Amino acid sequence: MESINKSSIRGLVSLWLCAVLLISMVGSLQAAEKQRLFDEAELLSASEQVTIQVELDKISRELSADFIIVTKKKLDGTNIQYFANDFFEKNGNKNGSGAILAISMQERDINFTAFGKIYDDHKRRLDKIRASIGKHLTAKRYHQSFMHFTELVRPSGFFGNFAKVAVTWQPWVIALVVTLVVVGFLAYNHRGEITVGSSTYAVPGAFNLISSEDRYLRTTTTKTKVTSSKSSGGGGGRSSGGSSGKF
Repeated sequence: MESINKSSIRGLVSLWLCAVLLISMVGSLQAAEKQRLFDEAELLSASEQVTIQVELDKISRELSADFIIVTKKKLDGTNIQYFANDFFEKNGNKNGSGAILAISMQERDINFTAFGKIYDDHKRRLDKIRASIGKHLTAKRYHQSFMHFTELVRPSGFFGNFAKVAVTWQPWVIALVVTLVVVGFLAYNHRGEITVGSSTYAVPGAFNLISSEDRYLRTTTTKTKVTSSKSSGGGGGRSSGGSSGKF
């Protein structure tokens, strides 16, 4: 295997510095997270509010989305689905992905609404997620119900577990992984060239072509019918959907 040349080493160092700088910037931005918990019904203690806010910040970073929980004492006749959509538009990502859990205590209403890629991931589970959280609310396990929300909105399988692990890694660990990947890539591309080919063992002049002949056999023609279709265009915008019920 050939040694990595100087230009490759300089490129590696540049990538290392860029990775460390980028991770440091992300780490500094994480210190100023937005408000994601609005406990107007005062269901949580001060310490419980902190833990829920931390979890909402964490999954928002993991999935590059906005996750919001809002509790109200009453809605005064406002439909909870309308309220959830309007609240997310004002306090969440207006054009991106995310989800909101809205609760009204007087009406005993609960709503779970998802937007963008979060909706695409959970569109067949909206009712199940809402009902599962509602069971804890019925038992007045409010802190547990909100923690359950942060667990249910995560994607399942390998990628969901990888996202949970990656967000807890220290910046130097991530930088080390990036460096190892780059080194492996450079080493692979600078491996020794293969010098053995089809001509390695061939003896010059050992093969002589005496004659050649081209013989016409037949012509085959195929026909394919081409059809045209018209389609109408649709409007843009992100996908969304919600599930409402009682608890």
